[in-house]
Amino acid sequence: MALESPLKERLEATPLGLGGALLGNLFRALSEAMAASVVRRAWELGVRYFDTAPHYGQGLSERRMGTV
Repeated sequence: MALESPLKERLEATPLGLGGALLGNLFRALSEAMAASVVRRAWELGVRYFDTAPHYGQGLSERRMGTV
């Protein structure tokens, strides 16, 4: 029985990523529409690395990325 390759060999990431701190209102408040627009546009441009953490807006960044 052949073993599947490790996950890290099957993942693809882009050289640039989208940091989620701004989506958690780090420097200024973003509307829900603007936050969604940022995430969608990053995806359209080929971004496949998205960084977020529960500390970004007490989970706001994670919720916004997850919604999109």
